[in-house]
Amino acid sequence: MPFLPLLSLLACATSEPTSSLAASSPEPPLVEPAPSAAPVAAPTLDSLATGSFHSLEPGLELAHFASPTPSLLGDERVTVLRVDPSRFSVEAISASREHPDLSLDGPGWAERHGLLAVTNAGMFALDHRTATFALIDQGHENNPTLAPNAGSALLLEPTDTARPSAALLDLRCDDVDGQRALYTSLVQSYRLLTCDGAPAWQPSHKIWSHALLGADHSGNILFIHARSPWSTRQFTEILLSLPLDLARLHYAEGGPEATLFLRHGEGELLQVGSYETGFNEDDRNHRAWDIPNVIGVRRR
Repeated sequence: MPFLPLLSLLACATSEPTSSLAASSPEPPLVEPAPSAAPVAAPTLDSLATGSFHSLEPGLELAHFASPTPSLLGDERVTVLRVDPSRFSVEAISASREHPDLSLDGPGWAERHGLLAVTNAGMFALDHRTATFALIDQGHENNPTLAPNAGSALLLEPTDTARPSAALLDLRCDDVDGQRALYTSLVQSYRLLTCDGAPAWQPSHKIWSHALLGADHSGNILFIHARSPWSTRQFTEILLSLPLDLARLHYAEGGPEATLFLRHGEGELLQVGSYETGFNEDDRNHRAWDIPNVIGVRRR
């Protein structure tokens, strides 16, 4: 029996009217207000619906995509932060420029510099300071030497602030020398696409988590992360199958060091890698590792 009518019957059964008027006009039954609907929580940055970009603010969008290719482990999800470099500053930051003993993870770099987003600036040597490939941070030469086997160059922090804050170029396809003088920072790494947009990485049985940087044909910079492990060739093919309009693709890091951190008004998102063939062959890492060199995003 419904709750409110039951209360009404009980009230009538236990009342002892003191007059005929009271008997003919009992007190109205107790009516409780209907409970208000529970507020619907806004989706967190980690739980956005997959398959399309969600606007955080003009020029900053986040998306999760389900991979069409299965993985050995994990959620098989690809996360992409799309950044318009005409609205946001994309910049390189190296520990070697700031302090010889500085050691921070992605959230730590964001806190120190007031950044909205952080990802790896590339692989590094055993000294946990020196970038594997060329890295010049606002004129500071962490590694000044361009390596002949790494064909991607991310140019950052323009000398003219009217220019976009970042350009991802291919050393074999684009006029990097002509553009280089227009920017104060450079981050070199492996290119993952050929000049005509085909996968450049050779097939391999080795798999790992990935942090990559990309550019679409509109010049947006893409911060890309996947915890689930694939070979880099497989992961490149997965990205080409997604609605990203990729023009350039740049290797940032693999394995447990691969990091993407985002702090915005709608919440925080921390994604870390775990699996790496021959190094950390499990899915148990959930800790953000310290990384000496990062790419950060802030409002211009």
